[in-house]
Amino acid sequence: MKQLLIISILAGIFVFQSCSYKLSKVETVSGEKIWVRYYHDYDERFDYDAKCLFNGYNKEIKFEKYNKLIFSDTIGDLTFFQFDSIRIYITNNSIQFKEIFLTGLISPKTFYCELDSSCLPPQRETDLITDILTGKPYVRNFYGWTGPYFLITNFKEIENIKLTQTRKRYSFININAYGQYSFYFIELSNENANSTTTFNDFIDGSTLTFFKYGWSEI
Repeated sequence: MKQLLIISILAGIFVFQSCSYKLSKVETVSGEKIWVRYYHDYDERFDYDAKCLFNGYNKEIKFEKYNKLIFSDTIGDLTFFQFDSIRIYITNNSIQFKEIFLTGLISPKTFYCELDSSCLPPQRETDLITDILTGKPYVRNFYGWTGPYFLITNFKEIENIKLTQTRKRYSFININAYGQYSFYFIELSNENANSTTTFNDFIDGSTLTFFKYGWSEI
């Protein structure tokens, strides 16, 4: 395969062009120079970026499980899980993974701790918007719910990364109130799982060992 070497003096980046991706040498904020791939095909780029996220993570980390009462119900084509005063909604294309939320493996706190070390809910953007008639903060109504929420869709297992039978990796999208798509990646570990373990049994004995925000798209 013929490769074209492009040297950019201004940017200080070396790029190798291949059939499916270009290989670029970039400098990190710490001054380290590393090679990264930029794929032309979206699915190939997604798989590569996901693999990079999982590489080098601390396998000893175990995330706290939500152990209080979780209320669940269905509204329209959505199913929600209520954790105190915050809800997580999932769409029908992710309903087969509802046990991950019902068992408390993922809760709103899981998101907040990933976004900020304080693990506290950020001020909602809508709290900064004032109703022009009443002068009060604008209240967004989502299927009758006015509190904070997450909307999860496209929850799926990442099957192209080879793992042992005791670990499973997944990706999903969180859609915020303004339509921004944020991609998240998780890993569940169950040391007692084997080739005959069902999905629900795997979840029941699982621990969340990886939870990471990847990137956002509009």
